[in-house]
Amino acid sequence: MLRWPPLRGLCLFCQFVHRPASLHTSAVRLRGGKPRPSRAERAKIWTKNPPFKKIRLQNRANTEGDDENDGNDHGNDQKSRARRLDKLVNQVWSTESVSRYGVGHPRLLAELDPTGDLWPAFKTRVRDALGRGPTTEFETELARHISATEGSPTAAVHFLRFAFIDEALAAQGFDFARGIDNVPDTRNPTEWYPQARQVQRKIHLHVGPTNSGKTYHALKQLEAARTGYYAGPLRLLAHEVYSRFRAQGMPMDLVTGDDVRLDDDPATNKSASTVEMVSLTRSYDVAVIDEIQMIADEDRGWAWTRAVLGSKAKELHLCGEERVVPLIEELAATMGDTLEVHRYQRLNPLKAQPRSLRGELRKLRKGDCVVSFSVVNIHALKKHIEKETGRHVAIVYGSLPPETRAQQAALFNDPDNDYDFLVASDAIGMGLNLSIKRIVFEGVTKFNGQTHEPISVSQLKQIAGRAGRYKPAPDANANNSDTKARGDSARTAETAITPGLVTCLDENDLSVIQRALNTDATPIQHAGIMPPGQYLDEVASRLPEGLPFEYLLSRVCQAAATNPRHKICDIRAQLATARAIEPVQGLDLAQRLTLSAAPVDLRTGDGAQVLRAFATCIAQGKEVTIADVPEIPLETLDREPQFNKAYLGSLEVLHKAIILYCWLGYRFSYVFKDLDMAFHAKQMTEERINTCLSHFSANILWRKRLERMKADLHQPSESETDNEAPEGSEPSVTQPGHADDLLDADREEAPKDEGQELDLAVEELLHEAESSSEPSSQVQVADLDLDQNQHVGHMPAKATPDIQAA
Repeated sequence: MLRWPPLRGLCLFCQFVHRPASLHTSAVRLRGGKPRPSRAERAKIWTKNPPFKKIRLQNRANTEGDDENDGNDHGNDQKSRARRLDKLVNQVWSTESVSRYGVGHPRLLAELDPTGDLWPAFKTRVRDALGRGPTTEFETELARHISATEGSPTAAVHFLRFAFIDEALAAQGFDFARGIDNVPDTRNPTEWYPQARQVQRKIHLHVGPTNSGKTYHALKQLEAARTGYYAGPLRLLAHEVYSRFRAQGMPMDLVTGDDVRLDDDPATNKSASTVEMVSLTRSYDVAVIDEIQMIADEDRGWAWTRAVLGSKAKELHLCGEERVVPLIEELAATMGDTLEVHRYQRLNPLKAQPRSLRGELRKLRKGDCVVSFSVVNIHALKKHIEKETGRHVAIVYGSLPPETRAQQAALFNDPDNDYDFLVASDAIGMGLNLSIKRIVFEGVTKFNGQTHEPISVSQLKQIAGRAGRYKPAPDANANNSDTKARGDSARTAETAITPGLVTCLDENDLSVIQRALNTDATPIQHAGIMPPGQYLDEVASRLPEGLPFEYLLSRVCQAAATNPRHKICDIRAQLATARAIEPVQGLDLAQRLTLSAAPVDLRTGDGAQVLRAFATCIAQGKEVTIADVPEIPLETLDREPQFNKAYLGSLEVLHKAIILYCWLGYRFSYVFKDLDMAFHAKQMTEERINTCLSHFSANILWRKRLERMKADLHQPSESETDNEAPEGSEPSVTQPGHADDLLDADREEAPKDEGQELDLAVEELLHEAESSSEPSSQVQVADLDLDQNQHVGHMPAKATPDIQAA
């Protein structure tokens, strides 16, 4: 017999008093707690309307016209899938699909099926497969697409169309598995670069955690070399190296996807670039490739593999994490190169704090960086932190222009202003030097496009490693001679007293962070690759003309065989770009390949419209400037600045369109003219974004001070009133002050009893506005190689952003 659980504080008699069935919700159990609301009260809380009324009406509307239920659930499901299949089949070659889904024109059907027999037979086979149940891989995939198309039928439409193209080509005797046998073998990518194999190279692998000095030592070798290059994952990193070398009097070129700056001296033999822009035709003494662990990145890993396998450098210095060592050892052995591994320890310790902040933002300290993986959360945290602390907050995330990110980082690094905190995404993991004392994780999960998943150990350690950074870039440049004199031992002693700290807002995430910091990341197993451009050309030459480029790219990458050390990179973003420009007629294969790698954000309709407009100009060979393309929202610059998220978003859209124009201008210079105008518009947009962020504050006191400053600036003084021009005379033209550009359209009169307090507030805000609106010149885009070694996989990174995005 089970013993009744005794209740503390009750006598023997009270223990046997009648109680409700649910002990956990009873008022006796809770000792005075509130009872659970009744059913009617709960319904009143859920909705103001009678419960279930809307649901019943919606269900009744959805069932109108459907067949009566015969009691067989399987039969009803089968009929529903058959109806959806008929609807999708009718859309595959319809004119609507051309504009709505970006699929091919019905004329392609006539070319693939001239007799008109293949398409009806294909539809019958598909219906039969659904009737008897899937038995093959194709039928299983088809059933999955059909079942998941109620919300978005695009994927199923493309699946059916590509499946029919496969069948039509098979009827003509072509099979991809046999058709690519005689083209370059993707199982041995080292053979793609015969010139690099003729050079006896020595690879120096510099590995260690963040802030260990590995890149510092590699760049020392580049400084001493006669010729060489630096290649990093971000334009910010390339620009930082470019600036440091030029500050030391060393000529250097900057080469990125949307910005090429050549030194005045034509004999300059050093360059800083993004990894995608590495030239494989020139010979170098030293090459430095940063963040080599990104060789396994699903989207951009091919660029690191290409640089490692194809660089004609006598010394190749690779900088990255310890987990990449086994893979580089295997690659060096296959290439016949010698390898030397240099290991480094962190210059200052990295510690996880024993307690979290428990959600209390007032516990934040000056120099803290709160990391969030959502743009919405970043803006919300900025708002709450400013309200709780009364101090300014800088923000950094992937969709912001790199110039703006650098400017926000400079505000945070400056100890003489009141930007005490930074709220950022994982974009701070690379590319920015930040004086962060403590990293505070808002959460440890990230949305991958479909669901939330925990961030990887390597990514968490990469972000956490930003805490206790040695010194920001300006200090490094200013104290370069001092660093040389004291040596590395002085650097280590200087940073040992400032350990990097890591914690979180939620107590439940603290154990995850502590465990990750004490765990070694999983070794990298694969290097990402993409078939070279000539590989795609050769396959396309064996196929009928007019096939969709998306189909060709997808099938080539699916059929490409690889060895265990390599893996084909993810091409979903590139396929989406190819699909967006599919309706544009007149583009050849090379042009579509280049456009599919363009740095465009297709998550909004604006990005797709701008891309199609540019593609149309290329197909027509029409010369245009940035003012000739109506899809570029240049009218945003004509609007009065507004310090809100909507205006900031419109500026970001404009900036991305201008970046795309500049990126294409270096690849189709005969179409996109007057890049100077585009650079000017880009700089104006970046200044607007910087201004918007500098004054987009949730601090009520700051807003009131700003309103007083506005009113005072627009209120004429006594001297101006006395010297007012007489009627009929020409008014004097005055140049508006810089602070005038920082104000919105509201005009309010300042209180007349503020006195000196108002003057001090205006002077302080003017000083902060001038210090926070300095334009910089960094732009991060996905880059494309300009030499003859063009690859299929030149595509932008996901991120976002954030990195992002960004």
